[in-house]
Amino acid sequence: MVLSLVGKFQFASLVLGSACSICSSTRYFAVLSPWGLLLCALVCLHAFADDEVAVVSDPDKVAESAADEQAEEEDKEIRFGPVTLGGAMRVNYIHGDYVVVGKAPQRGGNGGNVELDTFRINASLESGHLRGALEYRWYDGYNFLHTGWLGYEFDEAGQIQVGVTRVPFGPGPYGVSQSWFFDQHYYVGLSDDMDLGIKYLTEQGDWDLALAYFEGSEGNWKGASADSARYSYDVVRWRSAILDDGSVVPAIENGYSERSQVNGRVIRHFRNAKITTDLGLSVQRGRLRGRDADNGDHWAASVHMVNKVCGFTLASQLTRYKIDIGADNLLGTSELVPMGA
Repeated sequence: MVLSLVGKFQFASLVLGSACSICSSTRYFAVLSPWGLLLCALVCLHAFADDEVAVVSDPDKVAESAADEQAEEEDKEIRFGPVTLGGAMRVNYIHGDYVVVGKAPQRGGNGGNVELDTFRINASLESGHLRGALEYRWYDGYNFLHTGWLGYEFDEAGQIQVGVTRVPFGPGPYGVSQSWFFDQHYYVGLSDDMDLGIKYLTEQGDWDLALAYFEGSEGNWKGASADSARYSYDVVRWRSAILDDGSVVPAIENGYSERSQVNGRVIRHFRNAKITTDLGLSVQRGRLRGRDADNGDHWAASVHMVNKVCGFTLASQLTRYKIDIGADNLLGTSELVPMGA
């Protein structure tokens, strides 16, 4: 779990990311840079030289290939009637410049150490108009509910979800990130954020609309911290205070919890141009319930765009947000607020 202090107000941020749809080398660069583009070009050229990339111009062959791939994926799924089960495990081998204590295997020596990073179990439900999703994760030292909602799929009017679901804010589930690394929106709770509430999604022609109300965050689960055993970053409570000299000392539990948040997002798709574009607007407003502190509120607004051309994706986002609290708290300031995940 990670606990941090962030400034309560930021004017704007702009993030650009790029990814190649030919070699899928998003892992090589998180932002546009000459080195990232050069590396991607080299990978693509190597793939073409080894005949690893096939260009198929026959629409029938393309459809047949896609159907075969879908059938292969379905064969790999674990199904029990309308429920599909899945999971994943991520393990790290670590050997580095750490202080060695004793003779047991460890990060600093004696063969290094193997550590569990993530273990997750997930399930999805699809039965008639009924939809659902569930995911629980274990990290090193804490575990939590990542996703848990039930929903209804209307014939042509969209879908409604109730439970712990992703907040509709930004161009997609992971913001503008085009790699394994999140951008700064995630660390202030404005991308890949899971909260408890009700959400409505609909697609009408070239328009996507999302409306949501969240009574609170996904909550604190099993961990050693006061309020940070969770997946996504939220304004949280903690057990610390700041003295006049700036030192951080233990204190009674204090801070804030998110309440009564509303979200809206609209995205317009421009698919017929040479550069396909998804242009969107997201807004968010909610309250903060103080503990040993006065209540506060927060808001955010963002314009975002995703462009695709020649196998590349460019995602951009401009955001302004404000967390409005008073100085009547154990931090002794209105300029800092604890956030945790």
